[in-house]
Amino acid sequence: TGHHFDIGGNPITAEQFEQRKAQWLPTIEDREYVRSLMHPVVEPGKIANWISPPAAGVKGKPFEFEYVRL
Repeated sequence: TGHHFDIGGNPITAEQFEQRKAQWLPTIEDREYVRSLMHPVVEPGKIANWISPPAAGVKGKPFEFEYVRL
């Protein structure tokens, strides 16, 4: 902690970071937009559109396998 870097990974001062952080970090609007895209999916065999499906299921089971019964 206490170290600051630009988006290229170069060390910068705390003052330089404070001057540029609004350009580099997400805004409240950015965060709200991303949050609006992220909806939970709990149906077996379905996956949220912001998550990649696994390459393989647990212990060779298919992705659609109902691992947990709710």
